[in-house]
Amino acid sequence: MPQMLAFGTVGTSQWRYLAQRMEEALADLAASKAVTRQALPSRLLEAAREFFTNALNAHSGAGNDDPSVSIANYRLAAQALRSSRPTIAQESRENLIKTLEDYANLLASFADERRLSENDLQATDELKKFFHQLFARADVAAYAESVLAEDGQFEGLPFYRS
Repeated sequence: MPQMLAFGTVGTSQWRYLAQRMEEALADLAASKAVTRQALPSRLLEAAREFFTNALNAHSGAGNDDPSVSIANYRLAAQALRSSRPTIAQESRENLIKTLEDYANLLASFADERRLSENDLQATDELKKFFHQLFARADVAAYAESVLAEDGQFEGLPFYRS
């Protein structure tokens, strides 16, 4: 028998605001060629790092308090990555994971204010494209949620556990 989860419990729309703000913040970092708390507030950085931690936990299984959230984040991250870097679709899953780890490490390096190197600027631009795609996917999910909820057609998601 399927278990029901409340709509939005494990969904993409919750990351919409984060994705939009990160895309804007990364554009500001690239323009100023520096990491500043004004351009990238600590709480925003912390939320972005949490997204990547959850996504990578789906692969590693480490520290996984809520596997359904980790799996949802991984699927969303993989879709956004494939859209932002179409060549990765032909690469192995290990390359996809490596890229997500690189993004997580880049975010970790933003913990301290500093000037950005040319390599950092290129990686920041790739990460900005990633968050743009993440926003697009979350925006579609938010729209779908609101339309389905308005029509009264949606009470919850069937969620099968083995």
